[in-house]
Amino acid sequence: MGFWRKFVNRGLVISEDLREEVGEVGGKQSFSGEKSTKEESKVTIPVVSHLSEVQPYDIMYDKKPALGSVVYCQLDDKDHSGIYVGDDMIIQLTAEGKIEKVSLADFTSKITTGSTDIWFPCNNENGQALGLCTVVYIALEIIDNSENYNLALDNSHQFISGCITNTFENADKFLWMLKHTFEDMFDCNVLWKRWEW
Repeated sequence: MGFWRKFVNRGLVISEDLREEVGEVGGKQSFSGEKSTKEESKVTIPVVSHLSEVQPYDIMYDKKPALGSVVYCQLDDKDHSGIYVGDDMIIQLTAEGKIEKVSLADFTSKITTGSTDIWFPCNNENGQALGLCTVVYIALEIIDNSENYNLALDNSHQFISGCITNTFENADKFLWMLKHTFEDMFDCNVLWKRWEW
């Protein structure tokens, strides 16, 4: 696993020096500073052997997307996707073919179902929102440009997938395909969580 994947996933990395100091992973281990020799200065810390052992009800999920998260909502009876770029702003491809940065309300504004739900990805093992910083850079570079838009052939999912892979001529025409492309960037089980904005 490379540096960037660890950085993006906020993975737990234990150096060899710390591993030797703490001992084998699992159970409770004693940890003390080098200069301290007093028995009472030792602190006992629990070490979790596998994050997958944490039960879902113990997880505190992030309340909002990470920078570079793929987000989606329902517009009429269709899925619409975008990229979260921070400050409650999303980059999207509109039905008119314009690439724009919009507010959350604008992202969901054409909804006729009455729902303003937005969904974003989290690591199901530790609850952290997942995002890719490189996706933000790519998306920001092409704001205010125009793309061909066609609901069946050149839609928002294909555009967002292009921001992830830097290949805009891709086959991700449906939300489930876009989700698969995004999830493949991470080494974890992904849960798509409703954002209560």
